[in-house]
Amino acid sequence: NHHGQIKHIYRNFVFIFCCTLTENSGLFVSKARNLLLTSDQSKVSSSLHLNSPVSYDRRTSNSTEGIKIPFSTLDNIRRDTNLIGQTVRISQGSYKGHVGIVKDATVSTFKIELHTKCQTTPHHDGSMTPYAHDDASA
Repeated sequence: NHHGQIKHIYRNFVFIFCCTLTENSGLFVSKARNLLLTSDQSKVSSSLHLNSPVSYDRRTSNSTEGIKIPFSTLDNIRRDTNLIGQTVRISQGSYKGHVGIVKDATVSTFKIELHTKCQTTPHHDGSMTPYAHDDASA
């Protein structure tokens, strides 16, 4: 039966500060399901929801009500979606000759997952060519 202030939440454990406890500098840990919130609900709900992205979106989007903007356009990153998923051969750099699949494609860089190694490497525009399966003998 302790009363205190929540300092930290980790998974289902809550770290609580209680000024009447002398051991562990007043901190104790409890499972979240064993706790009961006893403060004013209006005060708690307003402070918890101020930091949520949903309430931030409602406060800032006065003229764009109901319009969903893709996250990538907010950062002004243009993606070349036609290349994503295509098999390409790297024609320049230390991975020259390697074959892989394009996982991400922006205007100037590409991320290619190599077939030979289980890794994704970044490459610049112009350092790859389309790969056709009949080129395997060349």
